[in-house]
Formats: sequence, structure tokens, C-alpha cells
Amino acid sequence: MGFREFSLVERIEAFFQLVMMLKFKRESYAGHYIPAFAARVHRGNKAKVGIHVNLKGFAIGNGLTDPGIQYAAYAAYALDMGIITQSAHDRINKILPLCETAIKLCGTDGTICCMAAYLVCNTIFSAILARVGDMNYYDIRKKCEGSLCYNFSNLEKFLNQKSVRDVLGVGGKLLVYAGEYDLICNWLGNSRWVHAMEWSGQKEFVASSEVPFEVNGSEAGLLKSHWPLSFLKVHNAGHMVPMDQPKASLEMLKRWMQGSLSESKSFVSSENLVSSM
Repeated sequence: MGFREFSLVERIEAFFQLVMMLKFKRESYAGHYIPAFAARVHRGNKAKVGIHVNLKGFAIGNGLTDPGIQYAAYAAYALDMGIITQSAHDRINKILPLCETAIKLCGTDGTICCMAAYLVCNTIFSAILARVGDMNYYDIRKKCEGSLCYNFSNLEKFLNQKSVRDVLGVGGKLLVYAGEYDLICNWLGNSRWVHAMEWSGQKEFVASSEVPFEVNGSEAGLLKSHWPLSFLKVHNAGHMVPMDQPKASLEMLKRWMQGSLSESKSFVSSENLVSSM
């Protein structure tokens, strides 16, 4: 266990002396850490280390969680969305075997191999960007404007208000969601790692059907669930799902936190999902 992970767990434990129930949500690269954090909390609870953290669930939005699976989806997603040609897809994917080997070495040999894996695998994404020009890789419907492809000036002004800063100072279910127009952490790659994840209910989840996720009578996405795991592909949204679809995002989180996101009546222990990570 690394220092940062331990520090985060300690802070959460301190927080739990005041609040005794937790569900948390993070996006993008945090998808790499949230499963590890949830598994660490589960192990601590099981071993009775520190205070018991009543972890009710965690959500990952457009996350980069399993690079070995998700890098393989870049070219496939770009081809499916019509932003690269079949020939470009085939050329780009010639890098894939080397990328997959580098990722495996990263998992066993550590830092230097991980740096090499990043450099090799990122050529896949860079090759796609080289072909799409100034396209916003967080939302392929838009142009990239600014250093992060978005103008966050209004948000910065809001967060810098003294009143806002003063307020901010102060084993469970898993939801994975992804906007359908995000390239960098696209829904296809997220769907693939969710389906490939080994846990006691994997077969039932893979076999389950997609159902419409409706908000105010309109289809806002496609939902696939087998308790305690849900995957939601959000319509008309890019990487910033809450920005693009605020009503649908709010409804998604409300239903998830209330346990009513899925109509499924089947039951699998949420501890089995967290402990498998």
C-alpha cells in the first residue's frame, strides 16, 4: 500500500467519525484509483483495522480503469464513430500488441516499464488525434478550445468566491457511466473492461439485457445492470457528462444513491464485487 493511498484512507476514516455512510464518485483518470481505494476500505473493514467505514457504493464516470482493455478500444471506437478510416484503423492497431506487452511488463517490473508502456500505448491515441485535427477528444462533436479543450473561466470564478471556498473547506455497489461522444475515455473501452471484470456475478451481468435509462419520459442512455454492478452509456454527452447532461446526471446519481437505478430484483452480495478488485 502506497503512502498516498494510506493517507487518503486515514482521512476518510477521520471523516467517518462525523459521517458514518459513504458513496463516492470520480471521473476520468480517477477510475484507476477508485477500485483500489474501495478494495482497501473493504480489506480494512474485514480485518477490523481502524474504524469501520460503511462504504455503500462508488461510481466511475468516463474512467481510465483498465488500460490493457481500453487502449484496444481507441481505434475501434474512432472507426465506429466515423472519425478515422478502416485503413487508418488497421495501421494504428499494429501498435497494439506492443502496447499490450508493455502494459503487462508494467504490472510486474514497475516504474521504468510503466513509463515505456505509457509512451508506447499513447502513440495509439496520438495517431488518432493526428488524423482528426482540432477535434475535442473529450467530446468529438466539438472543437478543442483552450489547454483542456474547454473554457472553465466561469467555473474558476465561481470556485474562487470566498463564500464557496469557505463551504468547500469545511463494500458496495459500483456504477460505471460514460458519455457516448468521449474519445479519450470512450464508452466502448469502459464497457469492455466492465464486462471483462472477474467477480461472482460476471456471467449474469454479461448475459443481462440493456434497458433504456429514461429521464422525464425521454431516453437519456442505455443501462445494463446486475446487482450490484451497473453500466450506463449516456446519450448526447462527452467526457463531461454532468456538464453536457445535467438533468440526466442528477437523476442518475439520485437513483443510484437511493438504490433505484436498476429494476433488477436479483441479488449478489456487494462484498463479492469489491473484494474481487
